[in-house]
Amino acid sequence: LVSLSMPAIVFLALGHLFIENKLIRADMLLALLAKRSAAIAELLQCLHYGVGAALMLCIALPAIQALNYAITTNEFLGVEGDFTVPLWPSKLIVVLGSVLLAGLCLNTAWAYAGSYTEMSRRALPTERRPVVLAIALFGIALAIAVGFGIESRAGIGLATIVGLFVMIYAGMPVAFALASSAGIGIAFIKGDVVVAVEPLALVADGAVSEYVFAAVPLFVLMGLVVGVADIGRDSLQAAHWLLRRLKGGLGVATVAANAVFAAITGISIASAAIFSRVAV
Repeated sequence: LVSLSMPAIVFLALGHLFIENKLIRADMLLALLAKRSAAIAELLQCLHYGVGAALMLCIALPAIQALNYAITTNEFLGVEGDFTVPLWPSKLIVVLGSVLLAGLCLNTAWAYAGSYTEMSRRALPTERRPVVLAIALFGIALAIAVGFGIESRAGIGLATIVGLFVMIYAGMPVAFALASSAGIGIAFIKGDVVVAVEPLALVADGAVSEYVFAAVPLFVLMGLVVGVADIGRDSLQAAHWLLRRLKGGLGVATVAANAVFAAITGISIASAAIFSRVAV
């Protein structure tokens, strides 16, 4: 039950995180573009959320097939006659969450596209608009050509890592950048887009349903309690007092205090959730 509840926790929270603008992203380039060319910044945002919508649909389509299979075959978890849990509710939540986020991404991309169109009319002369569009299309075509030109798996992997950093620096949400770079890398290695789409749905439904991840929400809750009670702050201040004479002592103290909590809790993700709040 705990394992099957993890996709529900993750996918039902995605829409809320998106609406509250809490998806992790880097805004350096977007802030720079907003000062120099707001229209280009709007176009870049439109591309980001368009990619996010495509990713969510790539998760939703195989998840719909898995949902249909679970319903028609009465797929369950457990031992028949003793304790069984049907799998279709968990798969239904994955479908609903991914479709909801895809719709939100499409709506946001459409809004940015409209804003770009309006800004480009005011900011760019009519004769320059085709030039900007041609440069963007040339960049996309060049990236695709480079991807097809690389034949070794090591080269594709390196190009994928470089593309990941480029997408993150360009302001794409980190979750979208990780998923899209992984999918593109698999597609180039296998030479088949369908093969690249299937692992996204498998990870969304299978890898998330791990019993060990059930500790994360409770440790995040503990992190909120620790942050309010100043327990973590005291341990961080003690580590900072010991390491304050070192260069970058605050950063080193944060890592040291985090290591102590990780040893206590046994899960580093939860400790990071606790000390990210305290350290900030």
